[in-house]
Amino acid sequence: MIVSASRRTDLPAFYAPWLMNRLRAGEVLVPYPRRRMRLARIGLAPGQVEALLFWSKNPAPLLPFLDELEARGLTCLLQYTLNPYGTALEPALPPLSVRLETLHAFAARWGAQKIVWRYDPIIVTAAFPAVWHAEQFEKLCKEVAGAVRGCVISFVDGYRHLRGAFDEVDETTMRGIARAFAGIAGRFGLPLTTCAEPLDLEEFGIMHGACIDGNWLREVTGRPFSFRKDPGQRAACRCVASVDIGAYDTCLHGCAYCYATTSAALCARRHAVHHPDSPLLIGYPQGTETIIDRL
Repeated sequence: MIVSASRRTDLPAFYAPWLMNRLRAGEVLVPYPRRRMRLARIGLAPGQVEALLFWSKNPAPLLPFLDELEARGLTCLLQYTLNPYGTALEPALPPLSVRLETLHAFAARWGAQKIVWRYDPIIVTAAFPAVWHAEQFEKLCKEVAGAVRGCVISFVDGYRHLRGAFDEVDETTMRGIARAFAGIAGRFGLPLTTCAEPLDLEEFGIMHGACIDGNWLREVTGRPFSFRKDPGQRAACRCVASVDIGAYDTCLHGCAYCYATTSAALCARRHAVHHPDSPLLIGYPQGTETIIDRL
């Protein structure tokens, strides 16, 4: 089983002690997305978890636990989002310089092959034009080269709850950015792939990617896994199946473009009832739920 921690929230940034408690307990309860009175009990013992994939914009709170994760024999991977938007779009993140230091701390422990950099999403506005993205991307490539396996890019999506805050990027602009990024990444030896993008950019050497990539997992573990496509993701997503242990509307980063949060106020209310000792990420079980074992 591949455990995703998590597409739905930044577990390393805000819930690292809870996550470690769940690993020590060997299981976690996760509500079904649309059936809150049904809980999945998911086994987290090392023999049950083939890989633990972290998604984060600030995984620094996980650093004190790296020795324990290693001692547990878990194969850990990191999808690390590093964008240059600053507080305009990512108001609660540490400065980019601090997050780059965190990247290098993880690379020193895990090696570049276990870390993927996400420049994601690409938002094009008057404040962030295509030429600005090319300049910022090159600066970041200089900083991350040698510390990451490669880079994943995607363009902003107009999720309904964003209420038109960001225009989707037109194909001509996408191709222009892709051409510029490919040339820059090539100079730094960084493979580029896309995340759930229907647009074909192979003419620039940018392949359709999978964030939870079966080939990547085989590479870092040395084991001949067989995987199936994750049926719960978008049609253009090529990720293999995994089990996500996070919850929507629980991240406190406040990023303006986020698909996983509907409002900062809701996230704050839900976070307020989080307890690191609970088997659930938010609140405690009421005792009336139906629990379905996925051990």
